[in-house]
Amino acid sequence: MTCLPDLPAEAAFAALRPTAPRLIPAGAEEADRLRIILALSADTPVFQLWGEGRTLPGKHVVGGGCEALFIRFVPAEALDRHHLAQALSDGLAAQGLPVCPPVPGFPRPDPTGGGWFASPYRPHRYAHADTTDLERLGTALARLHAALTVSPLRSVIAGRTDARYAALQDMATRYRRNTPTGVPAAVTDWLCHRELRFDSRLLTGGDTHPLHGDLNYSNVCFSLEDGLPWFVDFETATLSHLSPACDLAMVMDRFIDTGPPDTAGHLWDSFAKAYGNTPDQAYLRRIIAQLALRSLLLLCQRHTQGQAVPAAEWAKFTQALARSQP
Repeated sequence: MTCLPDLPAEAAFAALRPTAPRLIPAGAEEADRLRIILALSADTPVFQLWGEGRTLPGKHVVGGGCEALFIRFVPAEALDRHHLAQALSDGLAAQGLPVCPPVPGFPRPDPTGGGWFASPYRPHRYAHADTTDLERLGTALARLHAALTVSPLRSVIAGRTDARYAALQDMATRYRRNTPTGVPAAVTDWLCHRELRFDSRLLTGGDTHPLHGDLNYSNVCFSLEDGLPWFVDFETATLSHLSPACDLAMVMDRFIDTGPPDTAGHLWDSFAKAYGNTPDQAYLRRIIAQLALRSLLLLCQRHTQGQAVPAAEWAKFTQALARSQP
């Protein structure tokens, strides 16, 4: 059995393993607004998603029973990326892959210039820290990767990925010389580390193909009916023509390392056996470090644009870097 390092006890990890959001009735004004925009009948139930002590903005469930839809608002500046993500997800659904199937008539325009995207709403939970769920995740991810390897959108995604990672590499060089003011000291220490540097070639080189790219704990839903997983949120996939090790590293970081330390080895072994042909863990640790550095660069960019970055977000990735080191 493989032994993995213990999880630090800082509060930043509460957001890494959230509970599945619950539904609460939307306010009357908000419900009426959505019924008008989406051309729904006046008696259509409208719910907001509630998670981590707050409503999740721009995310609702409309309707009930087997006809319920999860809908979310996408601002105008992000529409192109979401349309591409929808096309990718729809193609996977047509092949019977474990993703949400398309909903006829969506996306629909919003008066602000944005749009509303929809998928069938299925009651779900997030992964349990047991070998059954990790085996099922490994099997499902292997199927997803096999389909993405031959995606007709592969060349489009490759071009977008090249542009993004060239910009990230330039950003890393710039921030290494002059880290933005006001970021936590630990962030500066990692971005200016003597030995560890962001190197986009570790993510974009070698045998690459489109990936999910954002395998956070909440982007893998498990059915309450049969316990099987499905994948949601393919927006990052439109920028992720990368080594498959990137998705595997995120599984290790988000599903294994944040679970009970005494079960970590069993969980990884179950996942790896089901997925098949996983890289060695030392290599995946290097990829985790690169992904964490990438996230710190993107948070620095948000910070320099005047957007607030919660302390827990910085800590999430500085701690991932600390865990990834031998």
